[in-house]
Amino acid sequence: MSSNDIVLNVDMDRITLNDLIMLEGGTDAKSLKVLLGRFVVDKEGKYIDEDEASELAGKLTLTQIRAASEQIREAMGGFEEEAFPSPPKES
Repeated sequence: MSSNDIVLNVDMDRITLNDLIMLEGGTDAKSLKVLLGRFVVDKEGKYIDEDEASELAGKLTLTQIRAASEQIREAMGGFEEEAFPSPPKES
């Protein structure tokens, strides 16, 4: 399978607290490969086995990685504010 055949479906329900901790502290390429592997789907749109998916994620191009990273950022948009709202300002 070529990198052009790999389809990612970024779903917030597949992002774990461990993923957030990893992303917050910066990530290495191996961890990114595993994370992106969680979003690889088959032709029917079903998520595939994580080991196989991680191997496929290793074939992604830099352009595809950037696009997936942007989708992850969008999926997480506002999460920190929702989870940890700023305290109200005192008047």
